[in-house]
Amino acid sequence: MKRSIFLKLKDLLKTNFLMDIQVFRAYDRLAEDLGLSPHEFQELIWHLENEYNLYIPDQELARMKTIKDLVSCVDLHLQNSVLYPLYLAEAG
Repeated sequence: MKRSIFLKLKDLLKTNFLMDIQVFRAYDRLAEDLGLSPHEFQELIWHLENEYNLYIPDQELARMKTIKDLVSCVDLHLQNSVLYPLYLAEAG
């Protein structure tokens, strides 16, 4: 799952932020290495939340420094969104 999130993130950055990314590494820093402004970061999060139908709280976003941080966060939310409906179905 993380690989597909990584590739989607790369595609979003190339498409929506017109970044010419030749080398895209997990440890690239969002602001320092990729040059995302705070506004662009919020826009990127908006795209990810819409793409994956999830919500990432602001307190989690404040900890996002690298591509890896962001991919792991999205992956965790996707795993939790799958587990939650299963739990409700079993509880009923």
